[in-house]
Amino acid sequence: MLLLKSREREKKVKIYLSGLSHNYITLANATFPLGTAYIASALQHYFKDEVSIQLFKSPEKLDKAIQENPPDIYLFSSYVWSQNLSLSFARNIKKLFPNVLTVCGGPNISKDIKNQEIALRKYPYIDFFLMGEGENAICYLLNKYFELDLKINLLKESDLFSTITLLPNGIVKTFEYAQRIGIKAGNKTLSEKLGDPAMPFNTLDDIPSPYLNGLLDQFFDNQHYPLVETNRGCPFTCTFCQQGELYFNKIAWRSLETTKEELHYIASMSIRNSPGISRIEIADANFGMYAQDLEYCKHIRNLQDTYNWP
Repeated sequence: MLLLKSREREKKVKIYLSGLSHNYITLANATFPLGTAYIASALQHYFKDEVSIQLFKSPEKLDKAIQENPPDIYLFSSYVWSQNLSLSFARNIKKLFPNVLTVCGGPNISKDIKNQEIALRKYPYIDFFLMGEGENAICYLLNKYFELDLKINLLKESDLFSTITLLPNGIVKTFEYAQRIGIKAGNKTLSEKLGDPAMPFNTLDDIPSPYLNGLLDQFFDNQHYPLVETNRGCPFTCTFCQQGELYFNKIAWRSLETTKEELHYIASMSIRNSPGISRIEIADANFGMYAQDLEYCKHIRNLQDTYNWP
């Protein structure tokens, strides 16, 4: 099974991605929407000029964009602190524009099949739940969607990695998880198993940095603080943690060089455009546990000497 590039279209397909935060009293979650930005960066890299991509964290900005120029595809992350906010946008988009494809990802989707079925029936305006890592899976899903001329009913009948959907006959359809990026199964990447270029991203460095390509520039605004990720996965199996399962049990690494370049970019942008923010957060599950983490700490120390930041 191979990924095929979609045919030429008269206009770009508009994709909105959101990782929303409540802001009516204060900004409830002030980190950069890094996970959503990686999805956006993957789509931008893979589909190039076939799509136009906008990334949102502000509910007001998303609402304005929907009213003025509604999307063709709406992708959103589900977190415990913003689930109802995110669901309300998905519901309204589907009500106003039934042909918009809606896909929900993120850590707040239950891994229990019964709860997944309950959620699909409760939120019929969500076309797909996307489980696990999203970059390869969403490229695979949207490539198939373009092949099917943007027909949601046909897409639901397709075998799509990492997806859960409710078919018109009421049956819940699931498919196997896409292999994690940077992790080989049986000494083969997923691309090698399915045939190149079945999956566009085989290492974390294959995904362009959403910092270095400018996707996250808008969030250097004196309100948000940057978030970086040097690796993915966790060797532990804590039952309270979203990563405490076999799927996440191996570690995939981003190169030291890429992360250093990101940190330099973040420091320079922060002192220029976001001087009131003097902190950075690291999204790794176990930062400080690995030998190379000391190299990141030394580099951050160098940034303090160079930029007086963070």
